[in-house]
Amino acid sequence: MTLSAQAPSDGVSIRLESASGDVTAPQPLVISAPNLTGTAVFIARASAAPGTVVIKAMLGTDTREATVTILAQPAQLTSLQLDNTTIDAGQTTHGTVRLANAAPVGGTTIRLSSSSSAVTVPREVIVSAGSTSATFLVESSEQINAAVTATITGTLDGVARIASVRVSPRPLSTFFKWSAAEPVYMLGSSGTVSSPPATFQADALCGDNWVTVYISDPRWLIEFSMPAGQAIRPGSYPNAVVDIRNATSPSLYISGSSAGCSITRGTGSFTITDAVFNNGRVERFRATFSTSCGSGGWPAISGEISLQSPAPANTATMCLR
Repeated sequence: MTLSAQAPSDGVSIRLESASGDVTAPQPLVISAPNLTGTAVFIARASAAPGTVVIKAMLGTDTREATVTILAQPAQLTSLQLDNTTIDAGQTTHGTVRLANAAPVGGTTIRLSSSSSAVTVPREVIVSAGSTSATFLVESSEQINAAVTATITGTLDGVARIASVRVSPRPLSTFFKWSAAEPVYMLGSSGTVSSPPATFQADALCGDNWVTVYISDPRWLIEFSMPAGQAIRPGSYPNAVVDIRNATSPSLYISGSSAGCSITRGTGSFTITDAVFNNGRVERFRATFSTSCGSGGWPAISGEISLQSPAPANTATMCLR
């Protein structure tokens, strides 16, 4: 504040006002003799919205005004968190970035990166104007043979925040969708079979034209096969027969607790989407399947089987040539 003349011996008291509660004015400003000027500090609240505020200085009947502009606080990245820090290959999780204050008009862009090609994130995520957080998708590859730990980094104005996720190879697993235990019929005998667990460790064998996956507890087996002389390859097989390595047709056989469809009654179909074999080893195998035993047999069974990096099979046959 500047006076037109030096302050008298007892000083000058100037009353100050702010037109908005977002800016606090000190009370009062005293300019002591023989000074011409004085300084007052106006404080904007941390939560003040960007805009302009009129402030007033009053001495007697004389009033002077000035306009103060409140600027938006620069966005500050405070954290990056993941919903899950451990996932299986092929699974996804979500990440969240958070700011210290609301993003300004136009939003705030956070750059993202992953330290591993087995885990991918978008190149950036935008925190919308007025918001303090945003989420993004974290995806993992299905094709990994050993556990991978990836560091996810978010960066804003040179400030980085990180989080890590560990991705484990998918175990041999199968997913069945069917009703609870029911009477079944197989080769003239009847019994009761329980559904396998959703995910379990298993063994896999293969030959030139077949793949068999089995577990011992509970006892389950599923086999996909091609006619003699035809290698097993990705593709759709809508008219498969329920049989054990049928010589003339694609075949599908499922057995649980030593019971399964009668090979004289069952029909089935399956689609192989991935099949990689190496010197008798099933490296990857994915397929969907469906069987029906007809009247007097099992209820219809449908599902998906997904194998990833199982232990080497106990056969030296090259399964896919």
